[in-house]
Amino acid sequence: MITINIGLNNNPLNLEQVAKLLNQFKLFGLNDYAEKLGEYVGADEPTFVGELDFITANHVEALCEIMTQDCIAIYNHDTEVGELVYNPLYEGDKYTFDPKYFLFL
Repeated sequence: MITINIGLNNNPLNLEQVAKLLNQFKLFGLNDYAEKLGEYVGADEPTFVGELDFITANHVEALCEIMTQDCIAIYNHDTEVGELVYNPLYEGDKYTFDPKYFLFL
């Protein structure tokens, strides 16, 4: 299982629209989701938190572009590894995954 955190502040999609988009790709297997309050670069941010069966870094990069995100955080429960997947167009400073900022359902 993979948990994904997608910021909603500058996202053109709201919580339900993000869920609908992820559900269109059956291979992702969106099992559950909720909105939680997270933090990005020192500011509070409402965040889509979803549990997926599968997703690749290439898929996440595409989601970054669609949802105008600098990056999207994912956590693989099988490997216990988290990562920030950056938008291929992002040119700013890049951070490493920090579990204290990651949200789970």
